[in-house]
Amino acid sequence: MTGCHTCGTKNPGTKGGELFLDHRSPTAARANKPLFDGTLRTPRHKFDVVTVPDTVIMSRSAPEDTVRIRIWTDGYLDSDFVVIGIG
Repeated sequence: MTGCHTCGTKNPGTKGGELFLDHRSPTAARANKPLFDGTLRTPRHKFDVVTVPDTVIMSRSAPEDTVRIRIWTDGYLDSDFVVIGIG
């Protein structure tokens, strides 16, 4: 392991020590910085939030061809909470 491409740490900060692509320290998570802040294309004017086992947990309509999504976690791969901001 060479370390995080963002902060250089060799400690991923996860409870189990797992690595994941968008490493953030728990300090950054507590600073209210989203893990993801981006725009998704929604040409059909709808989108689903799906778990890794492919379970749809939410379906929403989108008023336009794109929708802004922001995701916050507690900074761990096995997060105790996930907050999804839409719009």
